[in-house]
Amino acid sequence: MFNKKYFVLILIILSLFCLIASVSAANSDLDDNLNKLSANESSVQSSHPIEKDTNQVDNASAANQNADDNSKNSGAVIRKAPKVWINKMVEKSDKKLVIKLKSDQKGKIYYSTNGKKPTVNSKKYTSPITLTSNKVLKFFAVSKDGSKSKVHTYKRILGKTSKGYVEKLYFGNLSSTKTIALIVGVHVQESGMHQAIHKGLVKKNKDLNRKFVLYYIHVLKDTGSYSKSRMNGQILGNKCIIKDIAKEKPEITTDIHETSYKISGYKYPRFIHMISNKHIKSVKISKQDHKKSSLYLKRLLKLAPHIHRYDPQLGSSPAYITVPIANKGMVSYIYETESNYSQKTKQSYADKYIKALDKVSLSI
Repeated sequence: MFNKKYFVLILIILSLFCLIASVSAANSDLDDNLNKLSANESSVQSSHPIEKDTNQVDNASAANQNADDNSKNSGAVIRKAPKVWINKMVEKSDKKLVIKLKSDQKGKIYYSTNGKKPTVNSKKYTSPITLTSNKVLKFFAVSKDGSKSKVHTYKRILGKTSKGYVEKLYFGNLSSTKTIALIVGVHVQESGMHQAIHKGLVKKNKDLNRKFVLYYIHVLKDTGSYSKSRMNGQILGNKCIIKDIAKEKPEITTDIHETSYKISGYKYPRFIHMISNKHIKSVKISKQDHKKSSLYLKRLLKLAPHIHRYDPQLGSSPAYITVPIANKGMVSYIYETESNYSQKTKQSYADKYIKALDKVSLSI
C-alpha cells in the first residue's frame, strides 16, 4: 500500500540536495571571478609601482650622515702637549752658563731664573739665556693650540752642604735619546783626572753625538785630610747624585778615580771595575742587567784597548755612589787611572774614554 507521507519526505530531501549543489556551484564561480579580479589588480599594481617619498628618504640619509659627522666631530680634540728641553749648554766660566732651549712644536717658551714657577706672563724665550751659578732656571712651552708642557727645572748647583757642593752640567747633543753620565770629584786628591774629564767635555761639546751629564763634586771641607775629604765627597755624592741620576736614566755611568796602582796592589795602572756585577754581594741586580753591563764594557774596551777590565776588592766609595746606582738597574763602572801620570797623559786618556763612550754600541 502506497504511503503518502514517505513520498513527501523523499521529495523534500531531493529538493534540499539540488539546492546545496546549486549553491556550491555558485560559490565556485564566485571564487574564480574573485581570483581573476585579484590577478587583474596585481597586474595593474605591478605595471605602476608605488613611488616612495624621495624627500623622506633623502632626509633620513642626510640625518644619518649628519649623525656620523657629528659623531666624528663631537669627540674631544686630542691635544698633544709640547716637549721642551735644554738643547745646548756652553760653559763660559765657573760662574756663567749659556743655555739654549728647544721645543718639538711651534709656539712659545716661557722661563724664569729666580726659582719661581714661570707663567705665560713670564719672560718669553727669544735668545740664549745666560745663567749664573746661583740662579735656578725654570721653563715650559705653550703650543699654538694652547696646550702646555710640564715645567722643567735646571740648577747648576744640584746640592750644597757644609762639606761642599755638587754641580750638574750638560754636554753634547742634548736632544739625543742616549745619555752618558760621568761622576768626578768624589776624592778631591784625585783631581787631575777629574779636571781632564771636565776639560775634555768642554772641548768636544759641539762634536758629541750623545747627551753627557757631568756630576762634579766639589769638596770644600777638610781638604787637607785624606780620610776626611774622601768621606765628605762620598757623602755629598750619595746625598745629591743618587736621586737625581735616576731621572736622567743614563745608559752608562762611570765614576772617575785615580790610583797609585802599585801601592794599592792593583794589577793594572788603568782599568774599569764593573760595579753592575751580580757577583758583588752588595749589588742586587738581575742576570739581564749583569749581562748588559758586561756586554757594554766588552765593547768599550775594544774602542779603548789601553784600558783593562779588572775587578779588585771594593774600596770605600762604591757603597755610597756606584753600588746604589747599580742597584737602581743602571750600568755602573769605576774608571781608575794611574795618579803619577802627567796631566797631559791624563788628558789624553780622558779624551779617549769620552770618545769611546760617545761611540760604543748600546744595542742589546
